[in-house]
Amino acid sequence: MKKRWWTIDQIPPLLFDHNDMIRLALRTLRLQLSYQPVGYNLLPEKFTMNELRGLYETILGRSLDRGNFYKQMMNYELLEQLEKRPTIPSSKAPYLYRFHKERYEQLLQHEDLAIGWPSKRPRPDIPTD
Repeated sequence: MKKRWWTIDQIPPLLFDHNDMIRLALRTLRLQLSYQPVGYNLLPEKFTMNELRGLYETILGRSLDRGNFYKQMMNYELLEQLEKRPTIPSSKAPYLYRFHKERYEQLLQHEDLAIGWPSKRPRPDIPTD
């Protein structure tokens, strides 16, 4: 049998309960999107916003609006914008980002990661820098 990558919606029948395991993993990732940034564990240390959005689109199985996705991600205050990615001089190089590890861990510790964050409820003073 050949080894290859499959898109999530085209995985063929697998042995034993492996298809169930894949469905459970995907369902778990979709649930995790509502309370933590899954890209922290699934992307390289430095990534573009398009790569992050592509990850979310793959997990959700649908397209996301580019502008709204950017605003939502930046509202979490978990991403640091880095230098531009080197590319051909005639093309516009995308910015690179990385997760602000200390901020991420602080929010996890205070259990304050959720869709729509920052929330309206009072929360401990957590520094953003």
